[in-house]
Amino acid sequence: MIRLNDIEKVMKSQFVWDREGLKPMQVNEEYEGNKELARTVFVGLADMYGFEATEVMQYIDCGYDSYRHKISQFRESYKIGRERDDAGQLKSFDDSINKLYIKTCLCLNSIQHKTQRNPYLKLEELL
Repeated sequence: MIRLNDIEKVMKSQFVWDREGLKPMQVNEEYEGNKELARTVFVGLADMYGFEATEVMQYIDCGYDSYRHKISQFRESYKIGRERDDAGQLKSFDDSINKLYIKTCLCLNSIQHKTQRNPYLKLEELL
C-alpha cells in the first residue's frame, strides 16, 4: 500500500525544489516554469491512488479551491499529454502540458520500481 509520503519521496528526484519556498513541495520557478508544478503532480498522483481530498489538502497545506483547481489542471494536462504521447507528438519539455505529463510518468515509473506493482490506470478510469 502506498502512502502520501511515499509519493513525495519518489517526486524528490524529479523536480528542482525551491529551498526557500513558502509552501510544501514548491519548486524553483526558474527551472520548472511554474512553482506549483510539483504540487499539481502530487495532487494528481494522490487522486490516481484514491486518497481522500481532505487528506491531500492537509498534507500539502492547501484549500479546497486550490485543490479543485490543481486536480482539474492535472486531469486536463495529463489527458492531452497522453494523447500527444500516443500520437508520437510528445517533444521533451517544450510546453507546460508536456512537462507535467513527463514528470508524472517519471514519478509513476519510480513508484512502479519501488513497489514492484504497475501504478498505471486506464485514462478512462482517471477521467
